[in-house]
Amino acid sequence: MYDNALKKYKNFQFESIGHSQGSLLARLLSDKSINSIQLNPAYKAETLKDNEYIIRSSGDAVSALTVQKKEKFRSISIVDQRAYDNNQSRNI
Repeated sequence: MYDNALKKYKNFQFESIGHSQGSLLARLLSDKSINSIQLNPAYKAETLKDNEYIIRSSGDAVSALTVQKKEKFRSISIVDQRAYDNNQSRNI
C-alpha cells in the first residue's frame, strides 16, 4: 500500500508515524520517509537513524525498557503533571 502511495503521489514527501507495535512499521518505512515518528515504541533497542524520532510517555512500561543511547538527543518524554507538581523525578 505504501509503495502504491509513493507511485501515485510522486511529487510528495512522506512521513511515517506509529504507536507501540505500529512503531515497528514506521521504522521499517523510515528508509522511504523524510521522518519517522515513533510513539512509545515496543521493539528491541536498535540504533536510531538520522530521520527517526521517539516520543515516550512517562507511564509507558514497555517502551521504557528499550531506551537507546543515541536517542537522548532526539527523544521527548512526556511527564505526568502530578509527578512534576510533587517534585518527583523528571523525565525530560
